[in-house]
Amino acid sequence: MISPDVQSWSGAAPVLLATLALLLLPGGVALRLARADRVVVLGAAGPLTVGVLTLAGVLSSVAGLAWSPLVLVVVTLLAWGAGAAVGRARRSVPPPATAPTPWALVAGSGVAAVLAAWPLLTVTGAADALPQQPDTIFHLETIRAMVEQHDVSTLHAQSFVRPDQTGFYPAAFHAVAATVVQLTGCDVAVAAGSLAVVSAALLWPAAMTHLATTVLGRRDAVALLAPVVSVAFTAFPTWLAGYGVLWPNLLGQALLPAALAVGLGLLRSPRSPAGWVLLVLLVGGLGAAHPNAVAGLAVLGGAALGWTLVVLAVRAPRPGHRLLAAAAAVVLVAGGGAAWYLGGRLAPSMRESNPPGPEMSWRSGLVDVLFSAPRSSPALWVTGALVLLGLVLALRRARTAWVPLAWLVVGALYLAVAVVDSPRTRLLTWPWFNNSPRLAVLLVVPMALLVTAALVALAGAGRRVAREDGRRGLVRAAAVGAAFLLVTLGANASARAEVLRPYFPADDRATWVSRAELRALDDLGADLPAGAVVAANPWRGGSYLGLLHDVRMLFPNEKTLPTDPVQQLLGRRLDEAASDPEVCAAATRLDVGWAITGGEPASSSRGATRPYEGVDGVDGAQGWERVRTAGPYTLYRFAGCADG
Repeated sequence: MISPDVQSWSGAAPVLLATLALLLLPGGVALRLARADRVVVLGAAGPLTVGVLTLAGVLSSVAGLAWSPLVLVVVTLLAWGAGAAVGRARRSVPPPATAPTPWALVAGSGVAAVLAAWPLLTVTGAADALPQQPDTIFHLETIRAMVEQHDVSTLHAQSFVRPDQTGFYPAAFHAVAATVVQLTGCDVAVAAGSLAVVSAALLWPAAMTHLATTVLGRRDAVALLAPVVSVAFTAFPTWLAGYGVLWPNLLGQALLPAALAVGLGLLRSPRSPAGWVLLVLLVGGLGAAHPNAVAGLAVLGGAALGWTLVVLAVRAPRPGHRLLAAAAAVVLVAGGGAAWYLGGRLAPSMRESNPPGPEMSWRSGLVDVLFSAPRSSPALWVTGALVLLGLVLALRRARTAWVPLAWLVVGALYLAVAVVDSPRTRLLTWPWFNNSPRLAVLLVVPMALLVTAALVALAGAGRRVAREDGRRGLVRAAAVGAAFLLVTLGANASARAEVLRPYFPADDRATWVSRAELRALDDLGADLPAGAVVAANPWRGGSYLGLLHDVRMLFPNEKTLPTDPVQQLLGRRLDEAASDPEVCAAATRLDVGWAITGGEPASSSRGATRPYEGVDGVDGAQGWERVRTAGPYTLYRFAGCADG
């Protein structure tokens, strides 16, 4: 359930801490027991927890166990036991020769957390603020249903809000949020908001630190600068905390860099069973979070693997090895391309899920790619210039040249969606639902690496000062980081707030449901018996009643209607329930006894009004008795069919 009253972020501090502990402790302790070094623990703790939790959610559901804090404790202890067993097997493995100091890791992550959290906390204004976007209610309903049914399985998440649908749905975000509700007793909106903040401000920069130290070197300068740079983009992590709202995409992207870092480590040292097991668990967590994250891992990891094979084909000491590497590169490109093309042919719903046609000119698209300004958000000129500098620096070393390649590939995919968007390009871009924001956030990964490379070079943390005292190098990096924050005005803080602000407007400008409308719905809900089935036009906010009281909504959200012919009939002709036997039979079969009208529509399109004309038309219709009005909404009771 949610509350119509404002819940402050200060009051939600215990929920934030519980969310952080839930994400870090199970995976972090397991990794430490497995003798992972501090960088891996920092970056992979959260992703490993998500992978283990979602796997446990599926297995507990199959076994008929209700998900609960007790089951979570058992799963956590099993994970720690497995980590300890791996640690005993790895006692002979030497620690890495170099590693960033704890001070660099803590300082970089701490500054990044503050920078990332600032716009989220100030713009939202409350821990239970609802992003005024269509998918908000869908995600909150899924979390609530998981809590009520004690089932966090990703194999059942579709059926929580669409009973006619079964099968897999990427619901890792919902599973974690539902577990937070069980642990703290908070409402689902607070759990979702807290998880979004922790994912953006802590998981993401920690995972980027893991990836940057893997790519650019395990040095203090990298560990200090990488997390700060990672939160300096408008596209991610800030944008997805409001747009969509793409909470699952937000979590998936936050986990992605850690999986990529582990994969890159295996490219260099493939004979590590523990590394392969960790990679499988992290990729499983990615898939449970969002398919976009898996597609992103395939693109970025494919670029790294492909470049590695090209380098081996040129530099391998033996002709046979060079030939084998060249053949592997061809197979990678040809096989991967064929699988990608076939996937696009077999996924028409993903391929056609957004309206066709370009959304901007080539000039605007190139500015988006070069200066991280998706969909008319402010161009980040200084950050973009550092990206270009990082491109030049990364191309000078074979070990990092794959990063510009990845930037080029993802940028081209973004342009294919935003500037071209033809049936042919959709066969390339289908995994991201041909939705340019999803590719804009993926572009942040290589861009953040390139900016970090540029700042590390400016700090003089390369070979020339490698023999200098570590403290002096850390001071240099801190000075460059401070200059970056000064020039970009707090890592583009105002630009990030500007991007987020439209999704959390003042109540009088709310699109889907305002705080005043929530209070009105809560008031009307007091007249309803438990379990009552209520019809309301979801485009007018009335469906949020289902998150305020123990009632069932005929149309839980705007995605429910299209696939059910009975609901389609009732949506169009519910006002005829007392006079038309067909409509009456349908209403009786679904036990529809109440309706709510009123509220401003979130869209003026026919798709938001025509399918629900029968619901909006019960005012004055035969058989519908007005109960009372609260705010913009009026509650009606169905008196029964004309034949009694």
